Amino acid sequence: MKKILLMTLVAILLVSAPILAQQMAPEQDLGPMMGAQEPQVPTIDDDFASEVIAIVNGEEISMGYFDDLILQDLVAHMSQADPALGDLLYNSEVGQEFLKEYTRNIFDDFLIQIVLAQEIEEAGIEITEVEKQEYFEEIDMQLEMMGQQGISQQDLLGYYGYETIEEFKEGMFEDQLLLMKYEKLLEEKFGEPEISEDEAREMFEANPAQFQGIDPEASFDEVKDQVINRLQEMALMERGQEYLQEMVEDAEVEMEI
Repeated sequence: MKKILLMTLVAILLVSAPILAQQMAPEQDLGPMMGAQEPQVPTIDDDFASEVIAIVNGEEISMGYFDDLILQDLVAHMSQADPALGDLLYNSEVGQEFLKEYTRNIFDDFLIQIVLAQEIEEAGIEITEVEKQEYFEEIDMQLEMMGQQGISQQDLLGYYGYETIEEFKEGMFEDQLLLMKYEKLLEEKFGEPEISEDEAREMFEANPAQFQGIDPEASFDEVKDQVINRLQEMALMERGQEYLQEMVEDAEVEMEI
């Protein structure tokens, strides 16, 4: 599992690196960014949050579920333009009807996440404290690499809106928790894909820079494990896509709105 999580983490952090390099000049003062106050965003009404919008495989899915998933961000974005608009969405009949219609329109896009969470719970998949600490260690390694590219931890914290590295790590962990459990579920269900050295060498020779990182002279033998890990991840995710599609097709869904 640690191998696959590393690839996910690399993708997340390295995507932000060139953006940070452009946006964060060395002399830039990050104080205002770190101390900026977020506009006050209203919270969803308890009664509205408890309204059931669908029943999936016998489980009631409420507006509160989608509020945690996406509606909070939508309302916060609208509140930036007009603080009264966020309150209108959450606390008026017309606003709540709009949010219901919006949720109805995006429901199918999130059905995979719902049935996946159900499958993970049924399988009893959990992330252990050891696995969590391994994930944090991989973050530390990637932060060190980004530092060598001129991206400081302070820049990263400002970009993501955290005050400490510990908060950043916890935030990354929470954001990736479902994906981590999904990858663990796939490993338990399908096992570790077998990748030959010839397959790994072929992939390395097609794009060596993808695996050499900060050492452009790294040979195949030096990064072989990394290449094999990437191929295993790709094979496992391909099986996972078929598995997810089967779960969605077999799901029993009753819309309540």
